Amino acid sequence: MSFIGRPTSLGANFAPPGVGSASGALVADNEDLISSAARSDELSISQMADEFGVTMRTLRFYEEKGLLTPRRVGNRRFYGSQSRERLSLVLKGKSMGMGLDDVSALVSALESDGDDSQRAAQVQRICAEQLRHLQELKATIEAQIEQTERVMDGLSTV
Repeated sequence: MSFIGRPTSLGANFAPPGVGSASGALVADNEDLISSAARSDELSISQMADEFGVTMRTLRFYEEKGLLTPRRVGNRRFYGSQSRERLSLVLKGKSMGMGLDDVSALVSALESDGDDSQRAAQVQRICAEQLRHLQELKATIEAQIEQTERVMDGLSTV
């Protein structure tokens, strides 16, 4: 019998030390539970961070924002193939300079129930908006560079 998906054998692990187990067995039992809980296709948070070149804090932040939903066993997080695909999308959006709202919209569009052409149209719209935004930023930066060069040229003649 289980309680919310947890085996009833967990109950023995929460007994006070010396009751029903040797004092060192409590820690060993919990370690066995955690290692058996990790499926072969899943990564721990540190493995996930290493694989994608991000920090564990970043992964927890993305989870807090609803962009990642790892499987939880106690305080441990386990990331399956869906989480890896989603993180790849998140990082792709971030590499294009998107904010979290736009990244979330991109992920939602790609994971929507529509057919391929509908999803492609949504992604195209999001990317086109990002491109417009980046082009505006580029124009602003170019104007700032020109202004800075003028100021520097003016100073060199003084």
